[in-house]
Amino acid sequence: YYYLFYALMYDKQALAHATLPLDLVRMPILYIYGTEKNVMFHDHRGLALLEREEMQGRSDCRVVKVDGAGHWMYCQRPEVCEREIRKFLRSGKHGLDDEVVHEG
Repeated sequence: YYYLFYALMYDKQALAHATLPLDLVRMPILYIYGTEKNVMFHDHRGLALLEREEMQGRSDCRVVKVDGAGHWMYCQRPEVCEREIRKFLRSGKHGLDDEVVHEG
């Protein structure tokens, strides 16, 4: 967050080079966020791209909106976050298997 805030305050041009990975098939993204967050730092174009990727099935990218949670969604809705992370990792397309994603 330091670099994000620094860029927002002093060097907005630095944000122009912040991008998603170029190959979303090889490097899928799970993007989880709380819908009740007061301030959103989303790159709306990037978020729309990830949603299109998921909807059209071009990659294994997923966007999960966590209702009833804000910035601390992992604390506010841990069951939802854990379920979605496990589901993403277990999809089998990321090089991980059940031995790696074991129940803790």
